[in-house]
Amino acid sequence: MATLTTYNLGSIVEGDTWAGISSYHITHAAQDYGTNLVQVNMTLKGRAGMGAGYLYLSSATGDGTINNAGNWTFTINHIHDFPLPKDTYDYAIETIDNASPAHHRVLLKGTLIVTDPITP
Repeated sequence: MATLTTYNLGSIVEGDTWAGISSYHITHAAQDYGTNLVQVNMTLKGRAGMGAGYLYLSSATGDGTINNAGNWTFTINHIHDFPLPKDTYDYAIETIDNASPAHHRVLLKGTLIVTDPITP
């Protein structure tokens, strides 16, 4: 059964290139839902409180790719000069299928830590 999975993305230095998420497969989604994946959205929210960083990425705007719609496999593209400041970020990835009406499901979540840049 496709269930919510926690996957922590490790850490990145502020302003560096983030590697993205390479070809992630949501296990059992195709069998459980009988639909195809048509869109993925990733939201990152900082924990610093007021003024915390926020980033929204979507395959609909070219920030990711559906690699295999029937197999629920996708990629979130890498980002040069990662735009978020030092903080711990909680992220969630929302999936949208081709049912009518479409189902919106969060099936992947976790954290990404952005650290201070190293200065000489």
